[in-house]
Amino acid sequence: MAIRNKCLLGLKPAQLAAVCGSLVSEGIKVRPGNSNSYIYEASSTVNDVIQILEEERASLLKLQVKHNVEISCDLDLQFAGMVEAWASGLTWREIMMDCGLDDGDLARLLRRTIDILAQIPQLPGIDQMVQINAKLAAGIMDRSPISELV
Repeated sequence: MAIRNKCLLGLKPAQLAAVCGSLVSEGIKVRPGNSNSYIYEASSTVNDVIQILEEERASLLKLQVKHNVEISCDLDLQFAGMVEAWASGLTWREIMMDCGLDDGDLARLLRRTIDILAQIPQLPGIDQMVQINAKLAAGIMDRSPISELV
């Protein structure tokens, strides 16, 4: 549902990565004592898109309650800025110096984001521009040390 939303059409690859990162960030935790210590804020464009998706998510959750269905549909803006920074070319050293995540949690978040980006071009009915930007974002993000993970 989120990947087919027209609000993704105008996004740059790093912004698309940030939105996708907010879809897959379940279970990622900030180090104890470092809550909200990360400095990477998502761009205003990403914030706007997440707001649109959050409204759709709320509608979906209401439908699920109405029909007694429980399927996870998480959306978390908390780490979108870090994903956007990595997809914009920030180095591992730079991002680790300024974030409140353990390196394993950050690596898992980035790997999950790359995985969803890599799947987007394979999905039917996805706009060609979104497919192209997903491929570009996955390619930019899949670099050392993340590319070395299995």
